[in-house]
Amino acid sequence: MNLDNILVFNFASGERTKDLSNYCFEKLGFKNIVTIESNTGFSEKFKECASLAVKSRFDTFIRSDSDRLVFDGILDILEKFYSEKSDCVEGDGHEFFMNRFRGATPHIFSKKVFEILHSDNSLMPNVQKPESFFINTLVNRKMIKEKTYKILTNLHEYEQYPSKVCNSFLNRITRGHMHYYDKNYLNTLHQYQESIEHAKSLKNYLNKSSMDHKDFSFLDEGFESISSEKDVLESYYQKYYQKYCEIKLSYRR
Repeated sequence: MNLDNILVFNFASGERTKDLSNYCFEKLGFKNIVTIESNTGFSEKFKECASLAVKSRFDTFIRSDSDRLVFDGILDILEKFYSEKSDCVEGDGHEFFMNRFRGATPHIFSKKVFEILHSDNSLMPNVQKPESFFINTLVNRKMIKEKTYKILTNLHEYEQYPSKVCNSFLNRITRGHMHYYDKNYLNTLHQYQESIEHAKSLKNYLNKSSMDHKDFSFLDEGFESISSEKDVLESYYQKYYQKYCEIKLSYRR
């Protein structure tokens, strides 16, 4: 498996872990990493991604988000992707706020997936979960082969800005997904209490039709960024690699 032949697309919307997320890929040996960061929504980022993919020399792509810290499980599902000749695969992530394992991005895609989207952008409308909608559409139409594996690949939403957390909870409230959370556990996350409560208070967004982010930057006052200096990133990496290894033990049990 030659990682030089794989292109990583990492979507960013001002995540505190943007550089750390890319650093995790670099530590695994990935050299071709493109950060897709703009003020556009998710579906527009994905269409841009498809355009870049079809024009590239690559045949294999990883599509991730900058609030995900990816570790060696991604290499395991890459091997499955190649051996079983799939078009789309995913593993599991550990969710910080849900405090549970869940099927999750990163997705590994064949070029075929991006060629289909590039030829028909309407396959990914600007809805609450555009990527899932798109993949499910292709699977239901028997256009691609998709697999999900019980392999832990990443940690999700650790070390995020309060504004990002507010947006995440707002989207999940809109989807009716608050039952996934343990209220007692959330009450222990004191630095994010204001963000979570603010999301709950936004009654005028209850019918929010897309997952596009709103501006809640006022919640980030006094919340420090993570330096892009290599020694700082390495320190954070070691902390969360250890966390990943510990969580993986309970995941296997």
